[in-house]
Amino acid sequence: MTIKIDDRAIKSYIRGLKNIITADMLDTIGRTVQTRVVRTFLNETDPYGQRWQPLKRPRRRQGRASRTDKVLSDTDTLRRSINYVINVAQKNVRIGAGMTYVRHQHGTLRRNLVARRFMPIINNTAALPASWQRAIQQAAERSLKNKVIPK
Repeated sequence: MTIKIDDRAIKSYIRGLKNIITADMLDTIGRTVQTRVVRTFLNETDPYGQRWQPLKRPRRRQGRASRTDKVLSDTDTLRRSINYVINVAQKNVRIGAGMTYVRHQHGTLRRNLVARRFMPIINNTAALPASWQRAIQQAAERSLKNKVIPK
């Protein structure tokens, strides 16, 4: 007695797993990193847990007191500008600020601004902290699980 098993569907499914990085997974990763960057503002720490240097003096805006004493949060424009873009073809996620705030990330001598890193960049190179790497891995695994084992 011979039993023949048609395994074409299984083979096709396995081939599909090779291209499992989808827009959903990249979006999940982007949201995870975006959330981490926003937390740097809320906690007033850099991505590595180091506290930002406090303000030297209370700010004044057009002759009136600042809305907050939190660092880099007077108008929240910078924090709200943190966004990400996914590129499914290249299988990557780019995260950044919608506005030019490099001077806050790196500091400047001319304007006497101290560096207050909010992006995980050291010497112009992405350097994700271990906790961020774990969060991204967990997010990718959740996305993969949802893809492989639909609800």
